[in-house]
Amino acid sequence: MRTAVEDGSDLTRTKMLLFAFAAGAMIANIYYIQPLLPVIAAEFGQDPSRIGYLVTCTQLGYAFGVLLIVPLGDKVDPRRLLTGLLAFNAAASFLAALSQDFASFAAASMLIGLSSAATMVLVPYVASLAPADTRGEKVGQMMTGALLGILLAWTIAGLVAELAGWRVMYWMASAVGTLLLVAIRHAVSAGSTPSSAGRYRVLIASLLEIARRHEELRWRSFFSALGMASFSAMWTALPMLLSSSPYHMSSATIGFFGLTGTAGALASTWIGRLGDRGLAQRMTVVLSLVVFAAWLVAGREEHGLPAVILASVLLLSSRKYRRQMALRRMIEQAGDSSACCAVAGRCGFRVSRQLA
Repeated sequence: MRTAVEDGSDLTRTKMLLFAFAAGAMIANIYYIQPLLPVIAAEFGQDPSRIGYLVTCTQLGYAFGVLLIVPLGDKVDPRRLLTGLLAFNAAASFLAALSQDFASFAAASMLIGLSSAATMVLVPYVASLAPADTRGEKVGQMMTGALLGILLAWTIAGLVAELAGWRVMYWMASAVGTLLLVAIRHAVSAGSTPSSAGRYRVLIASLLEIARRHEELRWRSFFSALGMASFSAMWTALPMLLSSSPYHMSSATIGFFGLTGTAGALASTWIGRLGDRGLAQRMTVVLSLVVFAAWLVAGREEHGLPAVILASVLLLSSRKYRRQMALRRMIEQAGDSSACCAVAGRCGFRVSRQLA
């Protein structure tokens, strides 16, 4: 993405905290919508079978952002790219808060997803600045920030919607995006040297070349896509299930289900160690079977929430966290075109979410 600073002095502790927070805040934007689906459906008069399209719009926007915007990190000054995306994100969240009908909110959701791809610009940027001996640690800190954003998005959105209404959540997201715009513009050095000076279409075409060269990337993307479909189907349908009979849960209560993902994060630490010992292929098979078993358990009872749904969420969250760790390793091992390598992996992860 840019010429690395050899001693890594540009990545101070304060900057790393800011970058990790920004990664989490941006990725959280595409998950706020899920626990809010019941209250938004009620306000816009939409039935459950239709309201799920809002999640699709958000994720579709994010997929386009990853595919079409993130590769610019290898061509455009990251400071300009990041500040532009953050400004766009703040404006999109502002529009979402003002939406008066389903169509306008769906359009704003797609724009939110598109600009939330800033996370995948920021992570390779940090990786390019870090020296080789600390790159894994720095990328790990960024991914931890992103994962915390995913896990806490449900809880924060549910609580805010319960206490002040769902629109306030998007007012807050717009304010956070504006503050991050100012902070990131100050923290990211201007005049970075791009690693690619080619045309944009050549840069996009290089994604196919990266996928062709890295067989492991192709396989991990394929299996991760399947896991992502399972994860997305669970978390999109869960809010509507919990808000309806016989549970009738509030937005705040539904939001707390996001905290169950922390158990999956803890489990993945052990899983990651096994992968480092050369057992990655075996763990891929085991985790696929775990996801399959989780769905079998979830389908056993239609009204057995306490043990059935909670256990399934824990298992699927563990699978998702492992997917994020796979992406982290891809970025760590990337060459100069780190943004393109990150996109190649991320695209495979996102394809099936649109089908879910």
